[in-house]
Amino acid sequence: MFAEDELVLVTSPHHPLARAGSDLTALPLVWRERGSGTREVAELALARADLATTILLELPGTEAVKEAVIGGLGMAFLSELRAGLLIQVPLNLPGLRRPLTQVTPPPEQQSRAAQAFLHLLQRTA
Repeated sequence: MFAEDELVLVTSPHHPLARAGSDLTALPLVWRERGSGTREVAELALARADLATTILLELPGTEAVKEAVIGGLGMAFLSELRAGLLIQVPLNLPGLRRPLTQVTPPPEQQSRAAQAFLHLLQRTA
């Protein structure tokens, strides 16, 4: 494991559920495609908490999910917010952390710039 990533529930600031707090039922979600690590972590956490969801849309890729949510189509679990375009919806849901793995070529195939960058990452992780 290289680091950990935490997923948060996000929506457009203009979505009706943006200020709903913890009183969320049947979450209207925009999901990544099946097999996505983000989706797997979120689905497992929701199942453990016995929270219902409504699948509004399934999209291939994080950027497509972000754009749909920014457009007001629903909510999504993401690991980042777009400043001003998405807001975090408070949700007390354990299990939304996932490990991140670092995959790199062997040192002899790395440029000096890549080696310096990887060294910097290891110091900050």
